[in-house]
Amino acid sequence: NADTIVPYSNWRGPMWLNANALACYGLAKYGHTALALEIASRAVAALAADLRRSRAWHEAYSTESGAALAAPGFLSWDTLSAELLSSLRRGVDPFALAARAEPRGSTEPPESRAV
Repeated sequence: NADTIVPYSNWRGPMWLNANALACYGLAKYGHTALALEIASRAVAALAADLRRSRAWHEAYSTESGAALAAPGFLSWDTLSAELLSSLRRGVDPFALAARAEPRGSTEPPESRAV
C-alpha cells in the first residue's frame, strides 16, 4: 500500500469521490446542475478508467491526469459513484434530510417549541 501522493495528505491535492459527491449534490440543490453533472462525469470516468486499467479502484485520483493514487482495492466511498450520475439526473439527493413532521395536536408555532 505505497503512498504515491506526494506529499502525502489525506485532504490536500488529490480527488476523493466522497468530497466530490457531496459537492455535486450541493451544487445541484442550489441550481448548478450542469456543473454538478460535469464534475460527477469526470469523477466517475476516473473510476471507470481505473477499473479498466487495474481491475480495482483506488482511494484517490490525480486532479490533473485522473491517475489512481494510493490504496489499491479501496471500495468504501468509491461506491458512491454507482448512482451518482443517475441520482443527479433524476434530482435525487441521498444525503438530503427529510422534513420533520409536526407533532400531532400541537398548537404552538414550531419556532417556540424546544427541540
